[in-house]
Amino acid sequence: SAPCPVKEEEEGVELDLEGQVPLVLDIPEEAKGAGILWWSAMMVGHILRPTDLLERDVRAARNALGFSHPMLGVHIRQGDACSDWSRPAACVPVGEYAVAAREMQQRYGVSRIFLATDSSSAKEELEEASGMEVVSLSGLDR
Repeated sequence: SAPCPVKEEEEGVELDLEGQVPLVLDIPEEAKGAGILWWSAMMVGHILRPTDLLERDVRAARNALGFSHPMLGVHIRQGDACSDWSRPAACVPVGEYAVAAREMQQRYGVSRIFLATDSSSAKEELEEASGMEVVSLSGLDR
């Protein structure tokens, strides 16, 4: 591939982002018939493709959880989100998540919840309030 264009400044060298973008977004001749939407989708798919290391870690986490379908994923923030006065709606009570989980259970037949949270008590609260099995990966720090 072509090298990234460089814009020389008086005080050293900086990347010229305007010069880089066309190289990334320019559709190769052989792909022009498919269109910009197809090309953009291919680029995003390539950029977001997980590494082998990430795939291995995700597989290990799934095995540790005994992950099976169907499973509802829930993210409950109870830490710093609750103490930020500029975002009063950011901290939702666990009971509201339980109501939504029961609705999903009735609608789609899910009986297990995968919980991502920064709260040490959210798992037990959600299990009690929803009546569903809740699994999570403990010991992870963002």
